[in-house]
Amino acid sequence: IDGQFPNYRQLLPEQFEYEVPLPREELVDVVRRVSLMAQRNSPLRLRFAEGELTVSAITQDVGEARESLPAPFTGDALEIGFKAAPQSRDLRERLESVYRDQLEYDKLASLYVADARGRSDSKSKAARLREAGKLYLDELSDPERGAGVLREARAADPEDLELLVELVDMLVASGELKPAEDELTASIDALEHDAVRTDLVARRGAIRARLGESDGALADFEDAIAGGLDDLRGPLADLLGKMAMHAAGRGDAGQWRQYRLRIAQIRLETGDIEDARNVLTELLKTDSKDKATL
Repeated sequence: IDGQFPNYRQLLPEQFEYEVPLPREELVDVVRRVSLMAQRNSPLRLRFAEGELTVSAITQDVGEARESLPAPFTGDALEIGFKAAPQSRDLRERLESVYRDQLEYDKLASLYVADARGRSDSKSKAARLREAGKLYLDELSDPERGAGVLREARAADPEDLELLVELVDMLVASGELKPAEDELTASIDALEHDAVRTDLVARRGAIRARLGESDGALADFEDAIAGGLDDLRGPLADLLGKMAMHAAGRGDAGQWRQYRLRIAQIRLETGDIEDARNVLTELLKTDSKDKATL
């Protein structure tokens, strides 16, 4: 090529006001993750403060990503911005492969979450968040964080009832029984009486039993059995046994008799004639003329 090549060196400063050595791999990992949120020409911002570098990106209507790492920086805070690389499926897939091969599941889950927040399609976003939730539960044993991302997935796709069940199971795994009950109640109230609703009612009954909400659990189990879930008759009998003991403890003979009679009915329905006979015999000993027992 004819002509003189431009003297680009004159554009580069000979001295720099700040020099900050940083671990290359750690910085690159942070920049790659945060860059997933730098869309629509949004800048990638690096803010240097005393002992710390914060990398951030914000895209309107998409979300924000922010990560910090230690940096040997002193002096007044400094912030600079760069145009990040465009969203790259190839880059994302390579990062996923690296994180999975190195068992860095926390980074992989964070990558999934950042990727999900950059998606506009609600089902695609929810699916990606579900992947992150599964990692938090299965690989990181952190159902609390898993529940957090599944809540976000549920907000993106509120009509997906399978996602609701996953969220409820995650909340139960993290010990958040009351929020799990509330999630189920909100959905049950909006559903018609069908097999899906019946299954959700059964799940709520089991959670209410664990919460000590015996009356609510009893109503849910009876509702679910009426809807065709006969397998719940065993758990219902166990619940009624506990309720009968509590009734006896407070001297409520009428409630005790009612619960024990229902247990006898369940034993008859399940073919356990001997146990049913024993319960009825016990009831007759306390009142030999009770018509319901007879």
